[in-house]
Amino acid sequence: MAELWNNWWQEIINFSLLGIILAIFFKKKLFVPPALKIAGYLILATFVIEIIATYFSIRGINNLFIYHFFVVVELAFFAFFFRKIIEEKTLRLGICIAVFIFALVCLIFMKTIQPVSSYPSFSIMIKDALVSTMAFIFFREVLNNQKYTILEREPLFWFVAGLIIYSIGSFFLEGIMKYAIKNNRPVANKLFYISMILSYIFRIFTIVGFLLVKRTTT
Repeated sequence: MAELWNNWWQEIINFSLLGIILAIFFKKKLFVPPALKIAGYLILATFVIEIIATYFSIRGINNLFIYHFFVVVELAFFAFFFRKIIEEKTLRLGICIAVFIFALVCLIFMKTIQPVSSYPSFSIMIKDALVSTMAFIFFREVLNNQKYTILEREPLFWFVAGLIIYSIGSFFLEGIMKYAIKNNRPVANKLFYISMILSYIFRIFTIVGFLLVKRTTT
């Protein structure tokens, strides 16, 4: 019973944070910058996918195949997002190529080492590495070009900062998790909770970002 309550407690927090983000996003949609709109629609897609995955889980149906496909969709959203805010043309082209290669790699993984009935940890790790790289490139351009006078007042800063924290943490956790699940279940459970906390941090940073959106935002 305690384990069931813990699962529901996590889902309640997760869906509550996603719901708050979506409520703010749609309330301020007319004033949200184009790049951040992409982030908003990604949150909407995540919300729908999480509902479907939770429904399958309740019905006792393996829902892992959903994440095999959604990880590709998720990276495509992030790539579109960063193409909007990264200025260097060569890097924007590289982002497109990276998404195409990533999709092929995920397909190979599904046919070989990680079938759709298993958790796509390798694909998620690669996605996290790519997203972290794109985020660091954005911040490098921001610092070099001094694009923003007060960085912490910029909605994009909060979203990308939260994304970096989550992606880097998730990258290392996914790598350790696969080993821990097989060899040390208590450690795996602790890592899972850390992963959930990282996702909550990302959601909270995203909420702050959307709250900072004003009519004057361009």
